[in-house]
Formats: sequence, structure tokens, C-alpha cells
Amino acid sequence: MRVLLLAPYPHAVAPNQRFRFEQYLDYLQSNDIQVDYTPFWSIAAWKIIYEPGHMLRKMLALLGGIVKRFALLGKLNRYEYIWIHREVLPIGPPVLEFIMARWFGKKLIYDFDDAIWVENSSKANRWVVRFFKFHSKVGKICGYSHLVSGGNHFLADYARQFQKHVVVIPTTIDTKHHHNQIKEVCENESLVIGWTGTHSTLIQLRQVEKALAELQRHCNAVLHVICNEDPLLKNVNYRYIPWKKETEIDDLLAFDIGIMPLRNTDWERGKCGFKALQYMALGIPVVASAVGANKDIINHEKNGLLLPDNQPEKWVPALLRLIEDTQLRERLGAAGRQRVIEQYAVESNKERYLRLFKDER
Repeated sequence: MRVLLLAPYPHAVAPNQRFRFEQYLDYLQSNDIQVDYTPFWSIAAWKIIYEPGHMLRKMLALLGGIVKRFALLGKLNRYEYIWIHREVLPIGPPVLEFIMARWFGKKLIYDFDDAIWVENSSKANRWVVRFFKFHSKVGKICGYSHLVSGGNHFLADYARQFQKHVVVIPTTIDTKHHHNQIKEVCENESLVIGWTGTHSTLIQLRQVEKALAELQRHCNAVLHVICNEDPLLKNVNYRYIPWKKETEIDDLLAFDIGIMPLRNTDWERGKCGFKALQYMALGIPVVASAVGANKDIINHEKNGLLLPDNQPEKWVPALLRLIEDTQLRERLGAAGRQRVIEQYAVESNKERYLRLFKDER
């Protein structure tokens, strides 16, 4: 079987794609499913697309990507399935999805892992999004599809408004080859509270900025922020660590406690809990907002701590409790890793990906 995979970004550069589906490609290949990976953006475009400026280069890259996408129409007869992650084109209505499904009669497998029908753009590209992005096309693509896979129940429920054939496949962690180390619990006087994310999710960290400043008035904890942009937090003792794939695991293992604050919005409810999963996979106890997929992943007091989304004052006592109780950190960390292995690991989900390409409906 041959499958055409249409994704926004080049292979092995975007973390969301790496953990969403790239880590399953070898497994699909071993089961006689050949996946031809075709990104919209080139490597050169990827390096500038979220940077301010470079407008001419961005426009040329956009036009080049559109031309290449339309050129694929002449090759569709080679494929039994068209696997789409997020969208075929980053702007405009779902013209190519319509043509592929309705004119060529191709079976579309549509996958998304964010509430991408909600506007949430970077400052560098906000004007493009405002005038050219068709967020409503997500529902239309669901309707054109043979099958839809959503990263959590909130996303799947949205898809079911347009398509009855919907499955939930969580974003997963490779606990054998990547997140395969376990945090050693220690009793240091100064513990590390950690957060990892991107520039687009820094707004979530800022939800607890005041709480973290208050916490540090009661203890010697320091905050580590792994990101592609310095958060420039005020009144918080923090260390900014630029994200690097090569040091990602070692940087995470420096955390004694991992945090995942979220606002209670449709965009955040569409998040798949990936920050929490990364911490838990390494045996790092997690404190997270009780929003969206976090409520599915974390069993409060069993494998992590869940806090109300609109009560930032709850964060200080919760974090102090973990800082002062080594055994609690160890117990929650161990239970969290076990939760990931059983429900959110590559090994426990690979058959779900295989079933995407089997007509059992």
C-alpha cells in the first residue's frame, strides 16, 4: 500500500510532527505501508517562517509550496490514501482537499492535534492570517474525509459535527528510544521547577508568573524555561535554556517538578497535554491546569496534581507541597511514567496508526 502524507513542515524539524506521526513511519513501512512524506514548506522556509521580516522570501516560499501542491494532482493515482496533517495549503479555502476527495475520489485521512479552527497566530504572520487564513475550512475538510483522527476528545467532538468516522489518537512519547531515562529524585535545598514550550505558548507560562514569584519568596526554587524565545519574566528567578533537539532530554531531566498551566479557552482545550506527557515519561512529577486533555492524562493525587484553571493562587501551596515532600515527588513521578507507558507511548498506540489504513468502518 502506498500513502501520500501531506504535512506543513519538513521531516524531523517540527516537534509537534515528530511526536504526532513521524515516529510511526518506520513501523508503517515494516507493515508494507509506504508513506511518501511531502511537506509544504522547504527547510529554507522553515528557518524564517516564524521570524519577523523576510516578507519577500516568505511570499516566494508560499507560492512555491502552492505550485508543488497543485503539481501533486498529477500523481494521485499512485496512492490509495492521502494522509493530511492539519491542511494541504496554509492559506485559503480547502480547494485541494475538495478536488482530491470529490474529483479524484481519494480517501482522505485527516489528522489534527490543535484547535486549528480557532485563530491563534504568531505576531510575525498575524496580518497574513487575518486576511488569508480560512479557519472554517477545518470542518469542511472533516466532511470531505474518509476518516478523521483527533489528538484528544475535544478535537474529536468538533470533528464529529462534520464527519461520523472519527477516532482519537493521542500525541505520544517514545519511552524506549527517546524519553527512556528516569529522573533521580533528590533532596537538594534548591529544586528546579521547569516549563518547556515555544514562543506561541509563553502566554500560558505567564498565567502563573506572579505565583512563581510568590513561591520564590518562600523557598529557593529556581525556574528553568526551555523555549525558542526568552520569556523575559519579571520578578522571577529563572534560567532560559534555548531548545535544542540534541540536549532536549538532558535539559528536561534537570527539572524536579514540571508545570503545565493553561487558560480555559477553546485553543487550550484543544491541546493534547504534551508538556505533561514529556515530564511524566521521565518520571518528573507534574502540576497542571485541569483543562482539556490534562484531565484525561492526569489522575489527581495519583500520577500528578491538577489545579483549577482560574485560581493561580492555588499554585503556590501545591508546588510548596511537592518541594517539601520528596516521597510524594517520587510516587507521583513513578506513577506518571507508568501512565504514559500504558496509554500514551508509541508502543501502546502503534496499532491505532496501522488501523487508519484498514477499511474496517
